[in-house]
Amino acid sequence: MGKVDLGSFNGQPISREDFLAAQREAKLNHFMRSGGREWPATDENGRKTLERDTIFRLFLLDKIKDLDIHVSEQAVARAARDHLGDYPPDKFEHDFLLREGLTLEDLERYTRDEAAIQQLIGVAAATAKMISPREAESLYRKEHEKASTEVAAFWPSNYLSKVQMTPEAIGKYYSNNLSRYRIPERIQVAYVEFSASNFLAEAEKDINQKTNLNSFADGEYIRRGGTNTFKDTNGVPLAEKVAKEQIKNEQLTFSALMHARRKAADFGNKLLDQKQQTLQTFEKLAAAEGYPVKLTPPFSASQSLEDTNFPPAFSEKALALRKDNPIVYAPIPGERAVYLLALKTNVPGELPSLEKIRDKVTADYKHSQALEMARNAGKAFQTSVTNGLAQKKSFDEICAQAGIKPVQVPPFSSTTNAIAGLDERIPVRALQEIAFELKPGQASPFRPLAEGGFIAYLKERIPVSDAQVKAELPDYFGKLRIYRQNEAFNGWFRKVAEQARLTLPKSQTELTGTQ
Repeated sequence: MGKVDLGSFNGQPISREDFLAAQREAKLNHFMRSGGREWPATDENGRKTLERDTIFRLFLLDKIKDLDIHVSEQAVARAARDHLGDYPPDKFEHDFLLREGLTLEDLERYTRDEAAIQQLIGVAAATAKMISPREAESLYRKEHEKASTEVAAFWPSNYLSKVQMTPEAIGKYYSNNLSRYRIPERIQVAYVEFSASNFLAEAEKDINQKTNLNSFADGEYIRRGGTNTFKDTNGVPLAEKVAKEQIKNEQLTFSALMHARRKAADFGNKLLDQKQQTLQTFEKLAAAEGYPVKLTPPFSASQSLEDTNFPPAFSEKALALRKDNPIVYAPIPGERAVYLLALKTNVPGELPSLEKIRDKVTADYKHSQALEMARNAGKAFQTSVTNGLAQKKSFDEICAQAGIKPVQVPPFSSTTNAIAGLDERIPVRALQEIAFELKPGQASPFRPLAEGGFIAYLKERIPVSDAQVKAELPDYFGKLRIYRQNEAFNGWFRKVAEQARLTLPKSQTELTGTQ
């Protein structure tokens, strides 16, 4: 195998050995920061994120050496307690590490290095601007001040009945939007699905050889926090028995997927051993192995596979196939199955005639006209509001005269994440930005949206109470100091990374233990 680009800093390439060690630490760091709930994702984005985190971790460890930072055994022990609590290390290795190809040695190295990194962060953030209690209180009051608003919205659905429909108009709309209706070239792939449900018996046998499944569920239920952790789709805590069944099913599925992946890898290796790498080879070997070959509907990058359980990597790998490279040999894992696939055929692009898609074109035309009417009505109402407020009329009076029913929005602050009762077509952030630029008694210009638009009117600003400030300021002050320290560290990191000419790998690389 050729030399792999793993990035560099100070002009020196990163060695494969150092990269692999830091990659194992980066995986552990993701797991620990998720509260022990998840390992890094295995899809393309997950691998890229892990690769980036690995390089950054290597860089920080190098700076620790440069600055001659040493951590005490007490700091390492404290970090270990923070990570494991009372969980026995050997049991932690068995329950979590081994399945990811990690060992206690990796955990011990990660713990020591993480303690050093935290000390480095403290050193780098020492220059953070200290914030005074008075400044913190001022920021808190500003962030928690609430806006009481009314919103007048204009949606296409209110104007659909007013659209004039004629064959000529629909034909012209179709002619002007041919690119919208052109169906691009698509592909169709054949695939073999290795479903986890076919390997549940083997999975249960494997688990019971290592530990009793019921005992595993009991321990996992306690480790994850018990009742408050496991909830149904409505947020209601699950009964303990139901939660433990969920844990067992998760573990069985995980183990069954490992079996499915091994079977898929075996099939992929047998494909590689064939003299010819063609669709026919794929189909013939699948039949010989007793695996049904299924077909996807035609799809493209812009018209993806919808209403399927395929993982994102399925489409990504499929769309990269060519006639001279028609097979994906490496297993593609999903939530419930693992896949191997081969290119079936290329479907040429086409432009459907108007008669063939008349219903869709008619609906699109009607919506486009209604949308234009809605936006024009919003702009006209803006003029009425401007004139009416100048004449000392109330916003409600102006709305009544225009036949518009405004919506009373519950008070919200600049940090509110969700506003009860607000139409989901209005982005919370957009309303916040508008409202806090207004003075009480002012209305905003018409704000166009993808679906219509709105005008906001600020009735009043509601200051935060002294009692709330007194109760919440200490916690806010602490978080603000941490935020300032993180800002200082990030600024330091960007500066030294630039000075060291830190570069990331040029291409995505999946490393193994051999080369």
